[in-house]
Amino acid sequence: MFARILTALYLSLALVFPALAEQDTPISKPDLVNLIVANDIDGVESELANVHRLFLIDAATADQSRIVYEPFGVVNPKTSKFVERWLAKHPGSPYAHAAQAWLYYKAAWTLRGTSLACDTYPDAMRYGLPPA
Repeated sequence: MFARILTALYLSLALVFPALAEQDTPISKPDLVNLIVANDIDGVESELANVHRLFLIDAATADQSRIVYEPFGVVNPKTSKFVERWLAKHPGSPYAHAAQAWLYYKAAWTLRGTSLACDTYPDAMRYGLPPA
């Protein structure tokens, strides 16, 4: 009987402590930028997965889930290279693909400008950005 109680206690602690170790707030934008600058692919993957987890349990809002991708909404060759390495390391990562989509979105609007399509220089619509 005593062995069963100890086993149950051990299993409950093993299940509870990892949950306590997970963050209960989304990562801040400056902290995420620091991970990107440090080329910490696994850290970025983990933090974005945590934000997604928090959203699914209603501990983070949709705005908080979107705002963490702001560091990828830039036209910066270093950020672009980081995302390329991230996709190479984690090709099935939805977070890496979302980051790449933010890069493409920002690059397209930077190249095209904010004008209507009919007012945009045709080459800007046709060719896209040169490789970094």
